[in-house]
Amino acid sequence: MRLLAAAVLVATFVLALEAPATAQVVVNTCEQVVTGDGVLTGDLDCTGFDSIQIAKGSLNLAGFTLTAERGSIVDCDRACTIFSEPPGGTIVATTTDPILDISIFSPGNLKIHDIAMINVGRVWSEKSLFLTNVTRTDCGSLLGENRVSIGNVVSAGSVAHTARIEGTKRVKVEDSQFSASAGYATLIASERVKFADSSISGGADPNNGAIHAGKGAKILGGLIEGVRTMGVSATRLVVKECTITGNGVAGIGGSQRLRIRDSTITGNGGGFATCGVSIACADIRSDVLPKIDADSSCDTSYQEGSGIPGTNWAVCALD
Repeated sequence: MRLLAAAVLVATFVLALEAPATAQVVVNTCEQVVTGDGVLTGDLDCTGFDSIQIAKGSLNLAGFTLTAERGSIVDCDRACTIFSEPPGGTIVATTTDPILDISIFSPGNLKIHDIAMINVGRVWSEKSLFLTNVTRTDCGSLLGENRVSIGNVVSAGSVAHTARIEGTKRVKVEDSQFSASAGYATLIASERVKFADSSISGGADPNNGAIHAGKGAKILGGLIEGVRTMGVSATRLVVKECTITGNGVAGIGGSQRLRIRDSTITGNGGGFATCGVSIACADIRSDVLPKIDADSSCDTSYQEGSGIPGTNWAVCALD
């Protein structure tokens, strides 16, 4: 019996090895419905047509370019993955409004990796959104109703929302660069943000600044510069090994608990003629005394709620 059982196990293992891989579905028609693992076999121009629909599975650009005119480019019925193997596939929208149009949508988790995106509108997951090894140019915002995770993403452009990222619970950004010359360079999470070894340049949400977290944020290495309003705003904030400079109203704002280590926070708060007149501007704006180690530097600080010109915390060089 033992020999028979062993033989059955071996036969099952051999059959498993010999079983053919799941067949790929060739995607070569606009408005195609894909069930399984779809793959482009050449460039596909869907100008004037509606989206490719992924009923269940994934879409592999395979190094080719998918071009579309309308807002809806890829529409997933459930969790799906959009990628390129080999890397380098591109999604291009020709006439999309990057602010209003939803170009890629999934009611489940949405994973996008190893592609380029040009003029693509909003990317929206009703659960969690994951982007890895992606280049975005003049694209709309990234929305995840649960969380958003970003790794090795370069996002740049001259349209509003080109670098806006919103996750209801969490946003995590690592090894990425975001810039917007005429729009928002903003990370917003209603609960927490982790921003590591990354940079933000230009733009900003006029209400919240470049990075905003309702509960807590960790800024661990990187650069935040040239933002119209505040660099970072969070209830509880840890800043380590960062440079925050050249931001219009403040480098750091609205913090109730603030720790700064090995960081430079200087040259902020000079972006408006009304600074010190009707707006409180400084490198650091905080509700409580900031904890700053000896290896960090700042020029000015401001105690929230102390009026104009207000009271400083006596922790920065020019206080």
